[in-house]
Amino acid sequence: MPNRLQNSASPYLRQHAHNPVNWYPWGDEALLEARQSQRLLIVSIGYSACHWCHVMERESFENEAVAAVMNKHFISIKIDREARPDLDALYMQAVQIMSGRGGWPLNVITLPDGRPIYGGTYFKQADWLAVLAQLQELWEADPEKVMQYATKLREGLLAVNLLPNNIREAFRSTDLSDRADSMQLQFDRRWGGYGQAPKFPMPQLWEFGLHYGSAQNHSDILAQTHFTLEKIALGGIYDQLGGGFARYSVDGFWHVPHFEKMLYDNGQLLQLYAHGYQQKPHPLYEKVIRQTIDWANRELRLTNGLFACALDADSEGEEGKYYVWTLDELQQLLTEAEYKVVRQHYDLGGKGHWEHGQHVLMVFESLEQMSLETQQSLPELEQLLASAQAKMLAKRSTRPAPALDNKALLGWNAMFLSGLVAAATALQDAQLQQQAELLCAAMQKHFCRTGSWYRLHTEHEKVLAQAEDLSFMATAALDLYELTGQMEHYQQALLLEALLSERFYDQEQCLLSMTPLNEADFISRQYEKSDNVIPAASSVYARLLLRLAAHSGRDELRQRAQTMVLRILPETGSSGWLYFGGWGQAALLLHLPMKEVAIAGEKAVEMARELRTTYQPQSVWAFGAAEEHPLLLHRQKPDSTLIYICKNRECQLPVTDVTTALELLQA
Repeated sequence: MPNRLQNSASPYLRQHAHNPVNWYPWGDEALLEARQSQRLLIVSIGYSACHWCHVMERESFENEAVAAVMNKHFISIKIDREARPDLDALYMQAVQIMSGRGGWPLNVITLPDGRPIYGGTYFKQADWLAVLAQLQELWEADPEKVMQYATKLREGLLAVNLLPNNIREAFRSTDLSDRADSMQLQFDRRWGGYGQAPKFPMPQLWEFGLHYGSAQNHSDILAQTHFTLEKIALGGIYDQLGGGFARYSVDGFWHVPHFEKMLYDNGQLLQLYAHGYQQKPHPLYEKVIRQTIDWANRELRLTNGLFACALDADSEGEEGKYYVWTLDELQQLLTEAEYKVVRQHYDLGGKGHWEHGQHVLMVFESLEQMSLETQQSLPELEQLLASAQAKMLAKRSTRPAPALDNKALLGWNAMFLSGLVAAATALQDAQLQQQAELLCAAMQKHFCRTGSWYRLHTEHEKVLAQAEDLSFMATAALDLYELTGQMEHYQQALLLEALLSERFYDQEQCLLSMTPLNEADFISRQYEKSDNVIPAASSVYARLLLRLAAHSGRDELRQRAQTMVLRILPETGSSGWLYFGGWGQAALLLHLPMKEVAIAGEKAVEMARELRTTYQPQSVWAFGAAEEHPLLLHRQKPDSTLIYICKNRECQLPVTDVTTALELLQA
């Protein structure tokens, strides 16, 4: 018989609906049952594309003997970390305090009220049973000792989450450069990125590299950023056949990925490559942009117009099986000429080999270099490679595909919406703009119901929007306004900012709480500080505030952002902006002059499109034929379109042609 997870909106939870474990979803029913029966809680957290989550399920949660122990002595709760990042952050922090490490699956034993007492990640079956037996014995023999430990751990969590009261009074000119220099020392000059293995693409960090390098005319950081973008785009972490990025590379040179593909990675990387294209128009970047959008439309787009969360790493019980190739398979599929080009381009049989005769496609030799070596013309090689890739993609599509996590999340769709807006802007593509507007409309329809915003909303499950969701959605709405000039998107950004301020902004900590301020403080209130693969909601919010302040002239928004940035600066440490890329971008917006571009008149949309072909990260944009926006007030003139270029609200005389306006922008 299925358990209580059978109607969940989360595919990850539904995967466990037929386990013999009597799983509960997180909620009042499970917590009440634990308190009434005085049984410890097992809180098990994972996500659908998590390889080791599947392994532990097969070894333990599908085992009748293990399930019998869990059902007799514990109340067991399954949580999808993607649906409840607040709970995941809380219990992850507890496990990191206890063990010094973390990851998924995350398995935590708690008191009946949810306070953690023990935790870890993946457990082998024997180890899992031993842990459960020891904790149950201790709980029965000495519950007071267990509760004392939980109290001490909660005190530790509270101490970790509260920032020390050492906020700076002012921003120093060296704050940006010192941290950029510290970050730069750790750069991998051979393969790009930072550190060794595993390597994660960190979109916010490379957005900072583009922003800092161009705004400060720092050629080395700019070169490092483009070098990294090229290495990632040519690597196996990028799907060379179908487009889209995997979550990370298990090696130090971007070759073998952990094959899961996440919407949040691809939304941010789409925006990053679009900005990279604006700064340096590279055909490789345009290819990545268009392929990634095509992949998302083909493999993640749902019938309701939203995008699903992720594709699993596994298929047919093996990690990466859908994506890899053997030499025999390719020889049978391709002509001799095609095979020769593919083998040399991806160094198959050499550095392209992964394991057990399987190869992961990564560009080890460019077609230009091959043309010089073989005396074949470049167009001929391009035609052979395109023909081979088409055959390989068609063949791959007949394989059993990785499982799709088909839940749609507000924040992740908002990240992809910002990516679409950036792509439409960089490539001057009207179809991409239309797709962005359609996605925004679908998000408003499915995530905003009866005046409330939801992170996840289905017939059986409703999860209210968290700080992450509203920050990304407000940012995407403002991005869409600056692409279209449609005031409803600007108004939506303002309304969402007000909601964030009211429900999530903690004036004592000067950060966004992960849970609403009007909710009870469950164990320990969580505040994201660093920017990881998903940036901290607070850093996204700080950047939003600075942009809205430039749009609206509201100084209190800028002051709040400044307080947030100054509050976080002492946390950055010796690694500089390495784990604070979003905060670094906020610092740039705060410290360097902001340019306000207002285009008033009938040709405003057309002129704005032409002006935005170049990379202008320190600019905000308002345009249209009406005076609805604050930057357009009293700037309309009959029968002409005027371009106003202002810097920190000091404006030059308006101009009427794009060429002159570009010169003023770039001055």
